[in-house]
Amino acid sequence: MRRQRIISAVRFTTTYPDDPRLAVVELQSAQQFFEWKDYPQAIASAQRLIDNKNVKPATKKNAWTILSDAQFSTADYAAAEKSYLILLGFMPQQDTARKPVREQVAASIYKQGEIARDSGNHLLAAQNFARLGQVIPESPKRVVADYDAATAYIQLEDWPTSIGLLENFRKRYPKNRKLRDGVTEKLALAYSKNGNQALAAREILTLSKLPGTPERKRDLMWRAAELYQEAGQPERAIGIYKNYVKAYPYPLERSMELRHKIAESYRAKRDTRNLQVWLKEIIRADAQAKSKRNARSKYLAANASLELIAPLQRSYKKAKLTVPLKTSLRKKKKLMQQSIDAYKKAMQYQVQEVTTEATFQIAEIYHDFAKSLMQSQRPKGLDEDQLEEYELLLEEQAYPFEEKAIDIHLTNFKRIPGGTYDEPTKKSLQVLGELMPFRFARIESTDAYVDIQ
Repeated sequence: MRRQRIISAVRFTTTYPDDPRLAVVELQSAQQFFEWKDYPQAIASAQRLIDNKNVKPATKKNAWTILSDAQFSTADYAAAEKSYLILLGFMPQQDTARKPVREQVAASIYKQGEIARDSGNHLLAAQNFARLGQVIPESPKRVVADYDAATAYIQLEDWPTSIGLLENFRKRYPKNRKLRDGVTEKLALAYSKNGNQALAAREILTLSKLPGTPERKRDLMWRAAELYQEAGQPERAIGIYKNYVKAYPYPLERSMELRHKIAESYRAKRDTRNLQVWLKEIIRADAQAKSKRNARSKYLAANASLELIAPLQRSYKKAKLTVPLKTSLRKKKKLMQQSIDAYKKAMQYQVQEVTTEATFQIAEIYHDFAKSLMQSQRPKGLDEDQLEEYELLLEEQAYPFEEKAIDIHLTNFKRIPGGTYDEPTKKSLQVLGELMPFRFARIESTDAYVDIQ
């Protein structure tokens, strides 16, 4: 019955457009259609009021209210935006009702952005999201809209624009914790894609310090270090690597590689002290891993161990045999034994090239000791006979060491049939060719030696 009356009212307003009662009847009809959610009819009635030049501004204001709300309800957000903006023109600045209307303008713009985004039109989405802050800057929706605008430009791979928006977002909303992490993640991606690897690393490092799983935090630290390397800032990368191996010693393979990288960085800078610190760290980490040790960790530890022996061996070689021979001999023998023990320990890793190198070096230590005895300082005041006797005694003492050197070099030689023919093995053969030329004949064309026995 009521609907019939409204239909009759509509017929009246369309039949008698100049009737003075039209505005009241039409407005009631529009309001009723809106309450019934019959939005097309509400829009039609409101539009007739708006188009009627005889309708007073107050009534038109009500018509614009119904029209804009009906357009919004039917998802015609572009039309609703325009209608809400016109409605604002009917409202004085001091009118408290302006605020919710302005918020509806913001909602209409944001909805247009959502529709464009959902349809895959990221450029239009970005433009609408960014426009919200320009049209209604005070809207609470601006925070999300600004964020979504940057996200849309990332989808478009427009890295400079997305970076600018994200940086501005961070400045404008420094206390927004809800979207803070997302901004950091997006900036990291955008910086990296735009070639700003150091800035990307900084953002990723920030992410690694936020709550998260150990695996995620670990991978973020790793990526940040890689980016600093790519950016030509190895010092920053090394700093991260140091923190990484301390926080995440496992998986062992990755942490061992990082220790190796750190050591190599100090080698490149000729920083011997720190190089030795990290070579020792490689050895320590491998030893502590116990059952988790693997071929790579043993390889790195074995080579680190080999390298750490070098200073000790240099000390041994520098020790001269002077009179009184007993005192200097004791010192040199001690250094010799320490060096040999260290090489034997390195051989326990059972890494082929380390084993053959340690074998070669042990043999050379014995060889050097024999030569050092023969070149030792002679006591003063010896006559010719005494000197000859003294030198015979030295030869007797030196001989076992030279024989020991030959035996150990032969150990490397005996590895050749098993397929081992690396650089230390070649060096052992060269020394055998010099010490035993009657047995090891050199083949000039191949720069090799053969056993002629």
